[in-house]
Amino acid sequence: MTKEEIADIYAGRYVDGMWSYTQALYETKKCGVSKEEFDAEVFAWRVALGKVKRSSGQR
Repeated sequence: MTKEEIADIYAGRYVDGMWSYTQALYETKKCGVSKEEFDAEVFAWRVALGKVKRSSGQR
């Protein structure tokens, strides 16, 4: 598995409420994924689920 796939899986577990943020981040970092990569995946999950809107500066 790539680091991106690992971050995606653990971010999904956090967003779904299965794991706490701390637990998901800890497991992600054990696999060599940075906090920034993990947070980017959490944001992507939230955008996909419609919980936040991506702002690009365009209207």
